[in-house]
Amino acid sequence: MSYASGGQDPDKNRKHVSGAAKCKAKEQRAAQERNLLSKVPKISTLFSSNSSAPNPSGETSDLDASSSSISVDVLADVQSQHHDDGASASSTTVSETIPATETSVTSNDPSDPHSCDLGLWPDNISNSMREYWATKGSSDCSNSDADFSATSTLLEGGKYKRQCQKSMFTYTHQLTKEQHPRTWLCYSPSQHALYCFACKLMTDVSVFGKQGCSDWKHASQQISRHERSSNHQQPMVQVLQCSDANSRVDLELVKQTKTEREYWCSVLERAVETIRLLGERGLAFRGSDEVVGSAKNGNYLGVLELVAKFDPFLAQHIKLHANKGRGHTSYLSKTICEELIDLMGNRVLDHIISEVKSAKYFSVSVDSTPNVSHADQLTCIL
Repeated sequence: MSYASGGQDPDKNRKHVSGAAKCKAKEQRAAQERNLLSKVPKISTLFSSNSSAPNPSGETSDLDASSSSISVDVLADVQSQHHDDGASASSTTVSETIPATETSVTSNDPSDPHSCDLGLWPDNISNSMREYWATKGSSDCSNSDADFSATSTLLEGGKYKRQCQKSMFTYTHQLTKEQHPRTWLCYSPSQHALYCFACKLMTDVSVFGKQGCSDWKHASQQISRHERSSNHQQPMVQVLQCSDANSRVDLELVKQTKTEREYWCSVLERAVETIRLLGERGLAFRGSDEVVGSAKNGNYLGVLELVAKFDPFLAQHIKLHANKGRGHTSYLSKTICEELIDLMGNRVLDHIISEVKSAKYFSVSVDSTPNVSHADQLTCIL
């Protein structure tokens, strides 16, 4: 091969790497890639495992159809949040004394204060939980028709078999010889023990109010002895007094607090619906100021002002509480608005995750683009 005058062989100074060195370099690159991929979180970690279970009726496939239920759940979350944007002193002081009579659903969730299993109740029972169950009664907690086979115990080398019996939930009147139910006696399916509804709710000085009775050999005698004791009769009287709302010394205060809570819930309902409307249409929320009546206060306050023209309740609320400055209760500030947006966003995310978990197949589309500040904005679409 000939080269031009003054030309050079291009391969003259080139160093050829051996095949073993190339294989080694390839293995090193593969190891580095594996190490890098091991540090990247899996896509399943991007979703919370505490999402609500999918609806078996198939209604979760339509996000728009469940928007109203999302709003109701958000209001429930807001009631449990702090009321730093204007909760009144009286509302926060006695909020724990309001019986939650509106709730009628019981469950066996250990984190639920309305669990119908007394064995799952917390050791420190709040006043609101006492008032809820005192008003509701012990019928849901009795479990007298439960399967007692788990309580079966063999005694004296297997000669005798003892277990909880349905007859323990009734007693015979000494004079009339009539059978009457022991409404205070409750069976715990989780602890396989018998509890006293009144003692568990009001005090824990007795066995039936603390760890429960599981001595099936002497259970009948212990039940009879307990219902005649003063440690049982006093909590029973307390439950009866607590169940009668008209006998409360703070009756007027409770009524006032309940009225005030309903008032602020009505305000939050209007705020949540306004946020949902703006969010669905992708409109901006805030303007250059937060003055009600200003033309530059943004779409959020603007829509509320529009609704107030046809809603006497909201019009009166804006008249009394708007433009009062920091520290005054209004629930119309940007802080409450942002908290509501965050709560509603979490609900929507839980709904999407439940749909993904219930679907057999789904697709994932990931894309990114830089914004004005050259920061990459990543979007994940399911």
